[in-house]
Amino acid sequence: MQLLEQVLKGFHLNSTVFHLAKACHHWSTDTSGSGKASFHFISSGQAYVAMEEHEGIHLNEGDIVIFPHDAKHQLKDSPTTPDTTPLSQHPITSSQDGTGLVCGYFDLAEDARHPLIQQLPTMLLIRQQDTNGSLKFLLQSLITEAEHGLAGQKLIVEKLSESFFLLLLRQELLNNQDLGYVKATLDPKMNKVMTAIESDLSKPWSLEQLASIGGYSRANLAKQFKQFFNRSVMDYVIQLRMSLAQKQLRQGKSVWEVALNVGYQNDASFAKAYKNHFGVGPGRSREKPRGS
Repeated sequence: MQLLEQVLKGFHLNSTVFHLAKACHHWSTDTSGSGKASFHFISSGQAYVAMEEHEGIHLNEGDIVIFPHDAKHQLKDSPTTPDTTPLSQHPITSSQDGTGLVCGYFDLAEDARHPLIQQLPTMLLIRQQDTNGSLKFLLQSLITEAEHGLAGQKLIVEKLSESFFLLLLRQELLNNQDLGYVKATLDPKMNKVMTAIESDLSKPWSLEQLASIGGYSRANLAKQFKQFFNRSVMDYVIQLRMSLAQKQLRQGKSVWEVALNVGYQNDASFAKAYKNHFGVGPGRSREKPRGS
């Protein structure tokens, strides 16, 4: 799991809490459409979440649901509540009967395109009783912060949420070994190939070089890689290079510097590859603020 640790360490994550309140009476809300991963934490009471493929999943106090790919969903007090019912908000510390909701977005920015994130399921549901160790501690901390309403509450909840997402992602990877990415990391030969790629995107990798590192023939590596990732080796390399390039450009690095960092020997060939991938040149990404 050393490779997974390396990948998770490289992710840049920001959390924004947009709802920290108690929903009372009948209510329904749809928070999809932001283009970011969203989460809903039930700090008290109960709720239901509905999607096209998941009708009326019951959520209890301490449960959390995450939508890594911004899937359309409806959160409501009851499966029979109409989708158009407005959300009635009260302070989360209110003594009124209702559902304490902590809702927000996880902004992975360029890392949202990483093959690992792209392979996550549409919805991640974590029941309070299924957590232990660090996850259980963070859940309890979220409940405590949500209920007490002390100074700095929103900021603390956001930072706790970021840590929670990374722990949750690690738990999902450890428990769900059907994911192609996880299967690949557990295969000793493929792990060598992936580690080489992820460790140094500045190298001018070729299929022949990577096959040699993993002890494959070129044809066998191409076949095995396709089975794990449903894409070619070089498509995978380009995806990682372009994601890293976009991240570094938005950090203010020069086009020439970024080109070298992602394996291109001149900025003209890099600019062409970048535009083919994103539809705009690298100069535009340097001008664009992060998160816009």
